[in-house]
Order: sequence, then structure tokens, then C-alpha cells
Amino acid sequence: MSPPKKKAVRRTQEKRRHDAINAIMDAAQELIYERGFGNVSLNDVSERSGHSRGLLIHYFGSRDGLFDHLMTQIFRRGRSNYLRRLRLDASDTGLEKLLKMADAYIQRFISDDSEREPSLLILWGAALPRANRFPAVLDADETSRTWMRELVVEGQADGSISESVDPEGVSPLLVGMLRGTSCQLVMSPEKIDGARVKASLQHSIRAILTS
Repeated sequence: MSPPKKKAVRRTQEKRRHDAINAIMDAAQELIYERGFGNVSLNDVSERSGHSRGLLIHYFGSRDGLFDHLMTQIFRRGRSNYLRRLRLDASDTGLEKLLKMADAYIQRFISDDSEREPSLLILWGAALPRANRFPAVLDADETSRTWMRELVVEGQADGSISESVDPEGVSPLLVGMLRGTSCQLVMSPEKIDGARVKASLQHSIRAILTS
């Protein structure tokens, strides 16, 4: 019998690595949701995932490396899901795009498949202390602010947003509104009417950008 080809062996090794990393990421995300960021160790993730602590260190280097990788993965997946919900038309004004963006963002936290979204907010909160300024969080925030700022400028150019609005000043305000609102929805889902919150958010954004 001829020995297996090297390419097939490499594929198997890559799949093993891929499966192991996915299991580790799933375990880390579950634990963060259950206990909070500060109460999860490499040993906890190792035990939950079924992979050794040494393997975690081999793949990620440290606890911070593991969580930065997790944040990158969550943001990438969240952005993909978000863009799938976001239906922008070529004829939309800058204001209409911003309103659709806000609606799609909040929908992530009230839809039937939102059970994993809270870990995203927990990781954002964990990055507030200076010692925890993970690159993935900083990059995601900068991307969000940039997108908001560009759409405000676009809306001012097409006349849908007031020229008195400061794009630099309002972009972090809009991002903060979305983050704060989503936190409320996660903290008290049984007490908050998501549909009414979305309607009020639309009204507020429109008022801020057109007054």
C-alpha cells in the first residue's frame, strides 16, 4: 500500500487545527457570557473546550492573545451577519443609510438568533480599562466611527442631513447610542419592547441629524 500523499496529510492537519480553534473559541465565548471577561482563565477555556492549556498557548501565546483572536472572530462574524441584514439601495440618501444601519444593528440584539451577541458587548466593556485595549476592539470602534462619519458627510452632500451637524463630533455619539441601547436590550429583554425602542431610535437619530 502506498503511503498517503503529503497534501492529504496537510489538509487533515489543517482541519484538525481549524476544528480545535473553533472549539476553543466557542468555549471562551460561552464562558465570557456566563462569567464575564475577568473571571475566565486559560485553564477554564482548556477544560471547557477539551483541549490542553499548552495547545491554547501554542495557538494564541497568552490569555490576551486568545481573547484578541476571539474578538476579531466575533466582530468579523457579527459584521457579516449585520451586512446581510442591511439592505441599502443605490438611491438611498446618507440619512436613509444611517437609519437602516441603526435598525439592522439593534435587530441583532432582539432577533431569534441573538443568543451570542451579548458576548460582543461584554468584550467591548472589558476593553474600557487602558490595560485591556485590545487591537480588535479599537479597530472595530474606529471602523464604526469612520462609517458613520462618511455617511454624515454623504448626507450633507445630498441635502438629507443638516450642514450644521459636525461629522467628527456626531459619529462617536451615534455609535454610543447604538451600543448603549443594545446593552439595555441585553440586560432586560423581557422588560423592553424592541420594536418601540427601534422606532424611538430612528426618531432620535433623525432629529439629531436634521435639526
